[in-house]
Amino acid sequence: MLRRKKGFTLIELLVVIAIIAILAAILFPVFARAREKARQASCSSNHKQIALAWSMYSQDYDERVAPCNVGAGGGRVWTATVLRPYVKNEQIWECPSYASSNIGAAGCEDRHRGGIGYNWYWGVGNGCAGDQGWLAYKKLGQLERPAEFVTFADSECMGSGPYACRTWANWLTGEWPASLNRHNGGINVAYADGHVKWTKPTNLTANQFAPVTGLPAP
Repeated sequence: MLRRKKGFTLIELLVVIAIIAILAAILFPVFARAREKARQASCSSNHKQIALAWSMYSQDYDERVAPCNVGAGGGRVWTATVLRPYVKNEQIWECPSYASSNIGAAGCEDRHRGGIGYNWYWGVGNGCAGDQGWLAYKKLGQLERPAEFVTFADSECMGSGPYACRTWANWLTGEWPASLNRHNGGINVAYADGHVKWTKPTNLTANQFAPVTGLPAP
């Protein structure tokens, strides 16, 4: 007499499916964080190379740092173009976690919106049209806190910092753009002494972007 092979019951199958679903719910966020950690490391490397290019520019120009932009209208060029002799690969300006990358020309101006922006502080009340920012052409010796002074950071435009056009304009009022926290709740920041580190935006202070004399009252 032949015996019938015993198969899985419906309850057993449901239990197995439930276990797989629970494991997936636990592991998928872990995998997502690990993937973002790798992107964060890649972005940090980009910041490091840009910071090195920024330093090399200043050494070639009597220790004066690069401007945010040069020229006006159709002839205006931005930081990425100014530093191009020192950074041959334009993709270095592209953060791998930035969803709206636009490397290259936009309209009549040579812009590089890749998710990494230059410190574009210009103080309260100043417009952004044609303004090169406080940092433009300053000498390295004027930066009294190089280990704290921000030069580049994750951004949504060519510039970064409080009062920078279309980026962190309302930062000091608590309206930090949530989309900037793309690296596991934080951003990559490059400092004037050349080091780069991940930090939460709330740990930054406005004076890390501003003149050494302090930030004007908002």
